[in-house]
Amino acid sequence: YSKNDFSVPFDVSENAVTYLGNAHFFIEQYTYILDIFDNQDRDLSLFKRKYPQIPGQPIIDILDKTTDSDS
Repeated sequence: YSKNDFSVPFDVSENAVTYLGNAHFFIEQYTYILDIFDNQDRDLSLFKRKYPQIPGQPIIDILDKTTDSDS
């Protein structure tokens, strides 16, 4: 269970692809770490190869590109 509940709200639009990011979940002793990476170019290329029947759909990117997580 999570000591502090959290959520990342986002909208899903009809006829569009929503990119959530590449999530990695780590457990180190009693610490839980969730890292989300923006690998959109790689991930969407793989998506388009796997689902060619969904061509030309708008891409909605919920990752905030203006925030640096290291600051």
